[in-house]
Amino acid sequence: MMQEFSIIEMDRDNDKLADFLEFGISHYQNDPNFVPPLLLSQFSYFQDEHPFFEHGKIKLFLLYKENQIVGRVSASINESLDNTIGNIGFYECIDDDNASKLLIEHAERWLKNHDCNKIIAPVQFSIFHSYRFMSKGFDLPRFFGEPYNKPYYHQQFTQAGYKEIHRWFSYDLNQNSLSQSLLIAKEYKKKWKSSYYTIKTLAEMDFENGLLLLWKITLDSFRKNFGWFSVSWNEWKFVYGGMNRFIIPDFVLFAFDDNQSPAGFVYALPNWASQIKKIDGDIFRLDELSKEQISQMIYMAVGIASDHRHPKIVDQLWELLLQKT
Repeated sequence: MMQEFSIIEMDRDNDKLADFLEFGISHYQNDPNFVPPLLLSQFSYFQDEHPFFEHGKIKLFLLYKENQIVGRVSASINESLDNTIGNIGFYECIDDDNASKLLIEHAERWLKNHDCNKIIAPVQFSIFHSYRFMSKGFDLPRFFGEPYNKPYYHQQFTQAGYKEIHRWFSYDLNQNSLSQSLLIAKEYKKKWKSSYYTIKTLAEMDFENGLLLLWKITLDSFRKNFGWFSVSWNEWKFVYGGMNRFIIPDFVLFAFDDNQSPAGFVYALPNWASQIKKIDGDIFRLDELSKEQISQMIYMAVGIASDHRHPKIVDQLWELLLQKT
């Protein structure tokens, strides 16, 4: 019965913010594939210093049953994208249809009261944060930087009337597959008779300059992608400025044309998931992460500037990244 649940609505400066965030960890305490988030980093997202709040707003909801938290959700509006589109994010809930219905309805009501006529879920702040539900692969270990959730979340939102609008895929490649990909990339590269792009790694520049290049190319190359908006440099730096702790600079590659203008990038991240799990998401123990213990890489993204859309730049970047990793 609905009466067994109670729900509170709160702002991001509420004393219960810690409860809100910690439920996202305790909810998975018996899940062997769960990797805890860096909790203190999550706290920073709700502070006034986050540039998102220069153009966006958020409301948080906590669901209780017999004085125990059993669900949470956020409702937010990114006015830089469209102030008639609302986002539901930070969703966690027990496997109970009534609990799920109550959470989603409260978030929807807040968004509709703020003149939203379309709601997209799950999105936490924007696509430059975490978004998407995982729908398959729950029997596999999670990898660093990707969403993870309970298997029944997709069904809970489907029952609430939501329809799938986009789908993303991740692939697990073994050593033989990677070796074959490298051979194919080398063969493709031979096709291009014209001069190649100049390739530089992040190791050849300071981190902030590399971050600035990634921002500029991303704004151009992903302009037509789902959820894109012209994220400011300050917000980009706030969200991704801490990635220098997790990257290997030689595995972040930039392509430059004959005029030394940035034309594209590709990068791979070490899969830190098992090590993050060992330190229990404690940001003060990041020094314990060891590159020597990495056995798996994650090929994250490739971005090509709109006036350099040609297979030769992708082939060149991909071949070099495979060689390096």
